[in-house]
Amino acid sequence: MKSSAPTKIWDCLIVGGGPAGLTAATYLRRFHRSVALIDNGQSRAKWIPKTHNCPGFPAGVAGSALLARLGEQAGQYGVTCIKAVASRIEVGLDVFTITLPRRSLQAYTVILATGVEDTLPTLKVLSPKTAIERGLLRLCAICDGYEATDASIGVLGPPESALRHACFLRGFSARVSALTLKDGSRASQRSLQQARELNIGVFECEPTVRMTGNQCRIVDLQGRVHRFDTVYAALGTTSRCELATAAGARQTASGELFTDAHMQTSIPGLYAVGDVSSAINQISVAFGQAAIAATAIHRQLATVARS
Repeated sequence: MKSSAPTKIWDCLIVGGGPAGLTAATYLRRFHRSVALIDNGQSRAKWIPKTHNCPGFPAGVAGSALLARLGEQAGQYGVTCIKAVASRIEVGLDVFTITLPRRSLQAYTVILATGVEDTLPTLKVLSPKTAIERGLLRLCAICDGYEATDASIGVLGPPESALRHACFLRGFSARVSALTLKDGSRASQRSLQQARELNIGVFECEPTVRMTGNQCRIVDLQGRVHRFDTVYAALGTTSRCELATAAGARQTASGELFTDAHMQTSIPGLYAVGDVSSAINQISVAFGQAAIAATAIHRQLATVARS
C-alpha cells in the first residue's frame, strides 16, 4: 500500500501581487525561504498612469511597468506565483491553511498584501480609467499633488474629508475648492476655519462629475456650474482585509489591519503590509513594510530548516 506524499508546508504564503507583496516575496527568497505568492491580478498600482515619486525613477514609471519589473525581480529568485483568488485563511496550531478555488496551501506564516479599493465618484462621458490617465481624476494628493501645481482643483468628498484634502492641496495651488457631499455629516469648525483662512471655496455638490476634453464640470446644489482642471476624489477607500478579519484579526478605527512594529497582526504569524495596513498609501511605504515583515518572518522561522 502506497503512502500519500506529505503536504508541502511553505515558509510563507503571500496574498497580493502588488508592490508590497512582490517586495516581500523577493526579500524572503533572498533569505532562502520557500515562498508562494497568490495574486488575483487586481493590484491598485495598475491604475497609476505614471508615478513620479517612486524612488529610483526620475522620469517616472507607470504602475503596470513597475509591477512587471518587481515581478521579474521576484521571478529571478524563484518565487512561485499562483494566479488565483484566496477565499479563506484558517489558523491552525502550527500552520496556516489558505483555501483557493481548487486546492488549499499550508504555510508557517502568511503575509497579506491585499491593498484597498478606492471609492470613485460617478463620472459622465469618460470612464474612471481614462479620466485617471488624462489627469482629470486623481486619487492621491501625496502621490501627485506636485503634478497639479497651479491648476484649478476641486476636491470631492464628505465635508470633513473634502476640507482636509483641500487644505492639504492648497500648498500646491491657490485655486482649490472643496466640493462637499450632503451626506448628513458635518465638517469640524477647525477645518472650516482653516479653509476660510486659505481662501478655499466650499460648495455642496452631488457625487457626479462631467469630464470632457481637458476639463471637469460639476454643478453644485444651488445650480452653479464649477469648472476645474482636475478633481480629487476624497471619498475614501475600502480595506481588502476580509480574509484576516474573518480569521479574527483586529482592525484599526479607520478600517486597516492593526499591526505591530514588525507588521504582525493580532494573530501571531499573520502579517499585513502595504495599503491594507497603513493609512499612508504610498509605494515607498509598501516597500519598507515588506522589508520589515519579511525580515521578522525570517527571524521567526530561525528554527525551521531550509528546504
